[in-house]
Amino acid sequence: MKRVLFTLLSTRSRLAVGAMAAGMPTSTAMTTTLYAGQCRRFVSTQPPGSVGGDVDDKEETHPDFQPRMVNSSLAEEEIVTIKKDINDTIQEEDLVVFIKGVPEAPMCAFSKKMIDVMDALGVEYTSFDVLAHPVVRTYVKEVSEWPTIPQLFVKGDFAGGIDIVLKMAESGELQMLLDQKGIKHRDQVSK
Repeated sequence: MKRVLFTLLSTRSRLAVGAMAAGMPTSTAMTTTLYAGQCRRFVSTQPPGSVGGDVDDKEETHPDFQPRMVNSSLAEEEIVTIKKDINDTIQEEDLVVFIKGVPEAPMCAFSKKMIDVMDALGVEYTSFDVLAHPVVRTYVKEVSEWPTIPQLFVKGDFAGGIDIVLKMAESGELQMLLDQKGIKHRDQVSK
């Protein structure tokens, strides 16, 4: 059985799109940004009617190009939640793979190879789609101290990227590791 996590996060991450700075001329619009947990406001020093270059603040502009205020607390809470979910899953599940895409439709050849190894071993595993949210992709690399995706975690410990996992599977080391951790599997992995 396979569990796939974080396929819906891309929708949640769009919550922090913000609202327009209503009623203020473009030249004096305030923007709020998050920096080290603090909100800072920036106000343009341009005189009203002069935004810079040949831009006139009285002209109508498309909403995509108008100043926006972003609610950074939503994004911050989401990041904390994602990191907690990743840590909890790595610690609680026997096998966790971080791949591009989902097991039924991997989005890169290396992720496909990782799924092929797991399927050849006949093991149950949990997968994370690192493309579903940028925090997943970045944070798992921090946790493992490994620069590439896919990655395999066995009972809370980082086992390796695809190159290491393939070598371990072919030599029998991966099967021995699974035995040591009490994880049922098939013995053979075809090359």
